[in-house]
Amino acid sequence: MYSRPKKLIVDAPKAIKLLSNTKAILILQTFSSEPKSIKEAAQILKLSISNCHYWVKRFYKLGLLSIAHSKKRSGSPINYYWMAADELIIDLQQGSLKNYYQTLIDIYGELALKGLLTSNAEIDLEYSVKITANKQGYLYYLLMQNENETRTPLLENSLKPGMPASIAQWTSLELAYKDAKDLQNELYDIFQKYKYKTTRGQKGYFLQAILVAEVE
Repeated sequence: MYSRPKKLIVDAPKAIKLLSNTKAILILQTFSSEPKSIKEAAQILKLSISNCHYWVKRFYKLGLLSIAHSKKRSGSPINYYWMAADELIIDLQQGSLKNYYQTLIDIYGELALKGLLTSNAEIDLEYSVKITANKQGYLYYLLMQNENETRTPLLENSLKPGMPASIAQWTSLELAYKDAKDLQNELYDIFQKYKYKTTRGQKGYFLQAILVAEVE
């Protein structure tokens, strides 16, 4: 059993800058829980070994990866890397909150886009977009499936048994503060409920929710 520190304060400017790179985060994620060799990580990430080696050396040099153990062999040993601590902590400076949120949007937006396109590719249909207004007069976009000259909201079809388990919804709401807080708590409860249903070896799913007050 290998051990590492519980947390690591990241304060080196180069390390902080690297952790704001979308591709870097996705690569570091591969080493977050279990030690992996460069070859194993390259296979998971679908990168060349030389490219993966480049990233690993960058992380290692900046102290973001450590060597959990090494396997002896003739020649150089095989090093198994993992994240340098269970938690990496970056103390945000004033004005850097925007960069933090932008990084999350870039990272998870890329994951969401890839997942949505893959899910929809499993459904061999043509699509259209309907633009309409809700009761408050806000325009919203609705993705439609075209089948036999009929347009049906993709969401309605996606809820049927046997269809891919994916959903993407954006809307504007006019809510009383109490209703907005109730919604906030319901979303939080959903995250917590399914967070603890996670089972290793099962299909991975990505969940993102953003509730914010509109700024004029």
